[in-house]
Amino acid sequence: MKRALLRDEREQVWRDVLAKTPPKGKTRMVRNPGTGEMMQITPKQGRTMSQFESFLERATGADRKTIKLFFSGLETRIADVTRGLITIPHWGSLGIKIKPRKGRMGRNPATGETIHIPAKQIAKGYLLFAISAKDLRTPDPSHVPLLHPRSGCFQESFYGESAIEHQSYDWCSHVHVEKTNLKKLSLKRRLVVEICRGTGVDLRLVARLMDEFLCHLAKVIEGNETFIWKRVGKFGSKQKYSNSLGTYRQSYFTVSAQMKVRLGLLDPSMAVPSPAAPLTSASKKETNLSGYALASGILGLLSFSLCLAPLALIFGVLAVKDIRNNSDTHGIGIVVFGILMGAIFSILGLFLLML
Repeated sequence: MKRALLRDEREQVWRDVLAKTPPKGKTRMVRNPGTGEMMQITPKQGRTMSQFESFLERATGADRKTIKLFFSGLETRIADVTRGLITIPHWGSLGIKIKPRKGRMGRNPATGETIHIPAKQIAKGYLLFAISAKDLRTPDPSHVPLLHPRSGCFQESFYGESAIEHQSYDWCSHVHVEKTNLKKLSLKRRLVVEICRGTGVDLRLVARLMDEFLCHLAKVIEGNETFIWKRVGKFGSKQKYSNSLGTYRQSYFTVSAQMKVRLGLLDPSMAVPSPAAPLTSASKKETNLSGYALASGILGLLSFSLCLAPLALIFGVLAVKDIRNNSDTHGIGIVVFGILMGAIFSILGLFLLML
């Protein structure tokens, strides 16, 4: 396993990975609901799983296949909703809870009629960082801290980059993956051992990958960006306001359609976009060029010989009638060109005959 990178080295690796995907969107000015002043909002940049895999590959020295196995094991643990949220000391909680939603009356937006919406089970994602919100209050209105009414940003002194640099994984040599009693381990170490049991990845490497992933997931969300994990969901933050806290950003976790299918809450056919409809005769009308229009265009090009100019004009008129009568044909632009060229050179021919 590669040695732990220093803070500057880790930040440089992260910048190199992000440089391959330039940001999208434009900044805009909005009004701060707390102070009424105008403030600049930068577009949220969606970080993808491939970016995290590239970063972990360069930061830890693990190959891409091992990193995919790690995320697969973590995904399995998140999908196990019967065991509750994943709680990591000094970092926070992450997980999914299944909640019932009662039946209610709604309105069809297309027709406007009242309909009954049946009761169903919904998947609600939770992403709560572990530190008191009052410790992150700031008098500067331009800086909106990442907070939550009950919990806020991860605790940098315990789970930040400086902690990873001095993190010791000696405990891995004293733990047997298959025989160790999980109840005797801490919550984070228990999660690491569970992933190793399901994937077969080295225990020390999984512990390192877990620290790097959780630290940078918090950094991405704290930077007002989003992380899109297609098989699990979307992680990010949204700006809110309360009288007690003022303006703050609340972290969120939206469960993806693929995870809902895995939990049995969504029909698999609804999670996959429907294939494109085959081309029919109506959809192929752009390929049906009117024969009269083609003849009018060719004669329009040759109408400088004067004798063919009247024919271009005649075929142009026939092409207009053909296009109006048959909705499957097109070529009105060619017809206009043929008629103009035929009319111009026909007038020119008549003028020469009168001389």
